[in-house]
Amino acid sequence: TWELMTNPRVEKSAHALPRGHAKTTLAKLAAVHQYLFTDMRYGIYLSNTHGVAAEACEDIISYMTCPNFIAVFGAPEFEVEQHGKGFYKFWITLPHKLDQYGNAVRKFCILRAFGAGQQIRGTNIDNERPEFAVCDDIEDDDNTATKALIEKLRIWFYGAFIKAMSQKRQKIIFLGNMLSAQSLLYHFTTKSNM
Repeated sequence: TWELMTNPRVEKSAHALPRGHAKTTLAKLAAVHQYLFTDMRYGIYLSNTHGVAAEACEDIISYMTCPNFIAVFGAPEFEVEQHGKGFYKFWITLPHKLDQYGNAVRKFCILRAFGAGQQIRGTNIDNERPEFAVCDDIEDDDNTATKALIEKLRIWFYGAFIKAMSQKRQKIIFLGNMLSAQSLLYHFTTKSNM
């Protein structure tokens, strides 16, 4: 699971794991990995509600502000830090990546939270669109209760969500529990098509 989430050659992966297998923890750490070890700088965290996604973003920021992270990479410098809203703009230092003068490279990063079905247009920040996304449990019993609701979520996912992502490069990590044979997760894991 970790290899698929962090492998730069794997642009899209779907993970259907039962509860208790740390898929959400791995996905949050994979987001930190994207900031540290790839050129991608703009990520979004998507869950079934905006509130759940905002809490996940806060966890990601907590990983990046913990003493161990700071001891290795230094403390992030925040331009925007909106806990509860799930919106962050910050600089990190990459001591493992040096510029032409031998100085550690600084990288500007963006992290935003969204709920499934939420208005996602307008995510363009500093002329950039989101490059990576963690889609964590966007399907729940409410939005998969009927075929009409499943189709509404599917249209939003392939329409508003995918179109809001960067067209130059993308990394999408989709994870959840298998709720029905009509779910997006079932489709992704059986059809190898996202």
